[in-house]
Amino acid sequence: MLTITLPLALGLVFVVVLASQPAVGESLTAVVADAGLGLRFVAAADGTVRDLATSGAPTGLTLTRHVGFVFSDIQQHVLYALSTTTGKVSTYAGTFGSSGTADGLGTAAQFNAPRALLAHPSVDDIYVADTGNFLLRRITASGAVTTLVGTTISGTTDGTGTNAQLKGPNALAWNADASVLYIADVDRVRAVTLPALEVTTIATSVGTGLVAIGFDPRSSLLYVAGAGLTSVSSVSLSGTVTNILGTAAGTNFGSGEGDAARFRAIAGMALDTTSSTTDTTLYLSDSHCSPTAGKATVRKATLSGRVLSTLAGAGEACSPSPIAAPVVSRGALDNALVAGGTGTSARFLAPSTVVIVRELCGSFKALDDTSAWVVSCSGANLGSSVELPVSISESTLALSSTVRFASDVVVTQSGKLSLDTSGSLTGAAGFAVQGVLSINGGSASLASLTLRSTGIIEYIYATRATSAVAVTGSVVTGGAAVVTLGASEELAPGTQIVLFTWTAGGSLDTTNSVPMRGWINIALGARSVRSRSLLQATRLSVDCTENTKSCVATALGANIANDDDDELGLIVSLTIIASLFICTVIVFTLCGLKYFRGGYGNVATARLVELDKKRSQELNRRRQRADELDAAIASSAPEFARPVAPGEAVLRDDNDSSSGPFDVDSSGLYSGSYSS
Repeated sequence: MLTITLPLALGLVFVVVLASQPAVGESLTAVVADAGLGLRFVAAADGTVRDLATSGAPTGLTLTRHVGFVFSDIQQHVLYALSTTTGKVSTYAGTFGSSGTADGLGTAAQFNAPRALLAHPSVDDIYVADTGNFLLRRITASGAVTTLVGTTISGTTDGTGTNAQLKGPNALAWNADASVLYIADVDRVRAVTLPALEVTTIATSVGTGLVAIGFDPRSSLLYVAGAGLTSVSSVSLSGTVTNILGTAAGTNFGSGEGDAARFRAIAGMALDTTSSTTDTTLYLSDSHCSPTAGKATVRKATLSGRVLSTLAGAGEACSPSPIAAPVVSRGALDNALVAGGTGTSARFLAPSTVVIVRELCGSFKALDDTSAWVVSCSGANLGSSVELPVSISESTLALSSTVRFASDVVVTQSGKLSLDTSGSLTGAAGFAVQGVLSINGGSASLASLTLRSTGIIEYIYATRATSAVAVTGSVVTGGAAVVTLGASEELAPGTQIVLFTWTAGGSLDTTNSVPMRGWINIALGARSVRSRSLLQATRLSVDCTENTKSCVATALGANIANDDDDELGLIVSLTIIASLFICTVIVFTLCGLKYFRGGYGNVATARLVELDKKRSQELNRRRQRADELDAAIASSAPEFARPVAPGEAVLRDDNDSSSGPFDVDSSGLYSGSYSS
């Protein structure tokens, strides 16, 4: 599901959801701007409709290379961008609810009911038919809006740039190389050459109310239609107008051929000129009689047989008078009435602009966009032959048929490409693997192969006999090789699997190549895949040599079987041993704490207290004895016979009245006093 957060003018936010993309290959989709509802994605193959609700009244619509879809709201004079990367809708240009002619950056610019948008196929510019201002405007990649053609006064004067006049530009189309921009200008066809901005008139009086125009590069014809017309006409570059489909107004449903075809009121048209045949297919939005009935339609016409049919929408019979396609609000129309559907069960309110795009896994590209695809899908399967460039990102893409790539293929680090049985990848200019390339019975013939350090080439063991990858040019090795074993499969020592080879014209790029790692995967049914890389990495070695012009994976060691649970047993055993060790440590710790708390701790504490008490008592006794000795000495100290000079030490014998230094008693022991 694609969730889209859409900011509203009043600061409110609501979330809309685009239905999940079907798991199909590349397909054409008619994206229709349905006023009052949003964008409708109509599968060109079967008319299946998916919805993307938006605010306002989407009328003009284009697919850009740099921001995704951009659509105009002619009621609020603003342009919105729908990011095909993030799914978010944001204001792209114009001042919400305020019309004007001001140029500027993004929302600082102003428009007046801009009805048509057209992205440049090779430059990130968008051209805007600013219908209410009678101007042709351009928005650059930075969002800067400038006025190219027109004077804000309706007119038919040819000229250059703002010296020319436009009567009421309603639709835009490119020529083959995007050097000329064609304009459906009310009742005439105009041409603007770039970059000179020279405006010329190709045809006049084509019909009133022109709202659709397209160019077929194969025939160099323009095709026009409008709400005021009862037919689709071709216009040559010399100005010749020829009726192609329909001659009179009628219903908006059913089938018809040539002049017998009938339209109610055409509001938009797109051309598909990319099919392998020379036929050109038109996709048209056809209006309704009553807006609240939701019975507008999307029509499909092939020009070779001039055959018209209804692709989606119920349609309704009503007055044959042609009407202008109204802009309506959704009103009280029940949600279920317009939600999805297929063919005639689908409902449309007021469809206008139609854009034909290529679609792959929910990603979209304009028909003239040749840049690399960046797809986002899961489990998608390309079930038909296609030719396209692609970058496989955040995806799982399976090939089950022949697929030709027009330019380099990159499997990004988060992507996976699976070559299933009968799947064949050919014609690629180069192939780089940063994610996973899984070979499951398919084959590939590549001009070059680069395995990055994060890249993985996986071989499904059961289908190895029909799996093959051949390279005609340079080979750069790196990353890892994986062999996946299925149920009860065994990989015996010495078994070799050729991962890929290169021809005599190819070569191993030894400068940029690094040795490849290898491991075994054990597939556990639908549950998971168990890797052997951690404990048994040496059981699969990979050898890439220029001598053999191949990369070969060789099984080493004992037999490796999917029903062999020795690794699991070892892991369980180690887990049990570790658990027992931890439990033992915990038990001993708890026992120690219990013993300490149960008595040993109290005894030890009491002993320490007793020792501290005895130590204090001993210190007190010593201090008391010292005090007693000092007191005894002080009480027996005699008077000195004479004053003692500073610094003189005198010892006096108590038994001798004479004084002098170092006098002692008869026992030879000092018993006098000391003064200083």
